[in-house]
Amino acid sequence: MPEISAGPAQSDLRIQSVELEPIGSGKNVVQVSVSNPMPKQKIFFVDIRTDGYIAWERQYTATVNAGETRQVRCAFSFIGEIAENSSVTLRFYEPVSAESCDYGQYFQQQLFSLSDLRLKTPVKLNILPESDIRAVEVRRVFMSFQKLIREGHYREIWDTVFSEDYRNAGMQSPDIFEKALTGDIPTSLLYWDRDVLLGMHPASVSSSGNLTVLSVTNDEETWLIDFIPSESDWHIDWISGFEPAILHIPDSSDWLRLVLAKTLTFNTQHFEVHYYKNSTAERELDSLAQAREQGYTQIVEFLGIPGLSDDCKILLFLFEDMKTKLLDTGYIGHGFAEGRIIGEIYNKESRLDPYHETIHILMSPYGEPPAILNEGIAVYMSELFGGTSVLHHFLGGRDQPLYARVRDLKQKGDWISLKELLTYPEIGPEESRPMISYVEAGAFVKFLIETFGKDKFLDAFKKLANPKDPQIHRQNKEELERVYGCTLQKLESDWERSFMPNDPSNKQNIIIL
Repeated sequence: MPEISAGPAQSDLRIQSVELEPIGSGKNVVQVSVSNPMPKQKIFFVDIRTDGYIAWERQYTATVNAGETRQVRCAFSFIGEIAENSSVTLRFYEPVSAESCDYGQYFQQQLFSLSDLRLKTPVKLNILPESDIRAVEVRRVFMSFQKLIREGHYREIWDTVFSEDYRNAGMQSPDIFEKALTGDIPTSLLYWDRDVLLGMHPASVSSSGNLTVLSVTNDEETWLIDFIPSESDWHIDWISGFEPAILHIPDSSDWLRLVLAKTLTFNTQHFEVHYYKNSTAERELDSLAQAREQGYTQIVEFLGIPGLSDDCKILLFLFEDMKTKLLDTGYIGHGFAEGRIIGEIYNKESRLDPYHETIHILMSPYGEPPAILNEGIAVYMSELFGGTSVLHHFLGGRDQPLYARVRDLKQKGDWISLKELLTYPEIGPEESRPMISYVEAGAFVKFLIETFGKDKFLDAFKKLANPKDPQIHRQNKEELERVYGCTLQKLESDWERSFMPNDPSNKQNIIIL
C-alpha cells in the first residue's frame, strides 16, 4: 500500500483511487479517479515524480465538473532501469488555474516505493514476415520520421507521428522535443541522439496484440520502436534500447580532474580561466578576462571586503554549451559556484554576467546565510554593475529594473512572504519558484543596503545561518530583527513601500535606523 499523507492545503476534491499499471523502464501509466462533490467546476492538478537512477517529473491538469467523478490518465517515465530505490510520488492540487499552481500547496500526497509497485513482465513478441502489412507500414512511418527529422519538421512530427503517451511521458512539449534534438538544454541528455537515429536502418518487425515493434540498428546498437495503430496511421508510442547520455555523467569527485585534462588555461591576477579549444571563450579570452577582473574589483571596492589572498585564485571553467557542461561536470543550469570554483556556459547567445557567481566566491568566507541574502546580493550586484540587461535570465526573460519587476509581481499576487523566503536554503529548484524568489531576494538586498548601509548587511550575512534545519528558522528571524532593530513585519512593510511608492496606503515614511 502507498504511503498516503495530507498536504498543507485544503480541497473539496476527493481522490477515489490511484491505479498504477505494472512499471518498467520507459513509459508507464497511472489512472487517478477524482470526484467533485461541489456545485461548481474545479481544476484538478497532478504532479508525478519518479526517483531511481535519474529523477523525472510531469504535471497534468484536468477540469472536474460539478458532481462529476472523473478518470485522469497520466503517462509518466522511468529513466534507466528500475532500481532498488525507485519510487513514484503523486501530489494532488486544486489550484485556481493550472498556471497559478503553487507546488507547495498540495492537498494529498501518495508515495509508492518499489515494494508497492508491480513490475512489468517481458512481452512475448512474434516476428512478422516482411510482407505483412504491419511490417510494411511501420517501416514506412519510420522512414518518413527520419526524413522529417532531417528536414527539421519537428512540429509536424509532434502532431502526426508521436502518440499522446509518448508526447506526455517522453518529450513533454513540442519546444522541449525540438530543443532536445537541436538546442542547448540539459534535458536533451535524457533522450535519444538525433544523429544516431538518422543513422539507423530498419531490421525486423515483431508484434504482440495491439503493439507492433520495429527493430532498428546501425550495426553498433539496436533500438526498439513501439508502434500503435490509429484510425488514420501508425504512431510511435515509445523508443527504447538507447542509453541516455545523462547516465554517463562522471562522479562528482572525478569531474574536476577530467575537465582539467580537457581544457586550456589562461591566468589573470585573480582568475585561473579554463576553456575548451576552438570555443567562444578562447576567441574572446582577452575581453572576458578583462571583464572578470573589472567585476571582481567593483565588488570588492563597493562592499569594502578584502577579497581573496594573492596566492588564492578563482578557478573559472567556461563551457561552450549546456550539454558539455552537464556531461563533463554533472551540474545543471547556466552556472554554479562551489568553493573557489565557478562553472558557466559561455557562448554568443548564452553567458552569465561577470558578477553573479564571483560574488558567491567572495562572500563565502563570511558565512552561509539563507538564500534570500546569498542569492539576493548576487542579483543586486548584477543589476548595480551590469544594468537591467544582465538580469534577463533571473527576471523570466524580461529586461526590467529589480524594483519594477518586483512591483509587477506584487500587484499580480505572485508573491512569497519575507517570512517564508527566509526559510529557503537555496533558490533554483522548482519548489523555490525561482522566477519570483530570485527577484524578491535581489530587491530585498537592494533595499537593505540602500536603506541601512553595507555594514549592517554584511553583519546579517555573517550572523544568519543556512536554514536547512527548521530549528534555525526562528533563530534567523530573531537575528535579522536584532541586526536591523525592528520586527520582521515592520522590515517587510518598509521594504514593500520602497518599491511601491505610489501605493495609496503608503502614508508613512521609512525610518532609517
